[in-house]
Amino acid sequence: MAREIVLYSRATRCSDVDHVRAHLQEWNLPFREIDIEADAKAAARLEEWTGFLSVPTVVIAESGSDEPYQEPAGLTPNQNPRNVDRGAIITEPSTANLRVFLEHNGLVKVDLYRLGSFLRG
Repeated sequence: MAREIVLYSRATRCSDVDHVRAHLQEWNLPFREIDIEADAKAAARLEEWTGFLSVPTVVIAESGSDEPYQEPAGLTPNQNPRNVDRGAIITEPSTANLRVFLEHNGLVKVDLYRLGSFLRG
């Protein structure tokens, strides 16, 4: 089944949400957005996954689903979920980590120049 990007956000302006949204648009990646302020069930799911109402949270879901296609990797006790690639979910990612997250989920091509720079140190 095809996968899609689901962006958990809120209507209240947030620069982190704006950045993720802008990058997804810049990279020509279609996504569906869920406003946790308007959807109590979505807010509850997000809190279950992250321990907070952390936005932006990017989820890779089966088409039509609002949930990760696989169970997110766990967090250690007291670990903040921010910027942690958990397989099918990432919360408040940096630009670089968002790109790597999307690469490993097969939604963008691997940037070999970046990878080469990383390997060279």
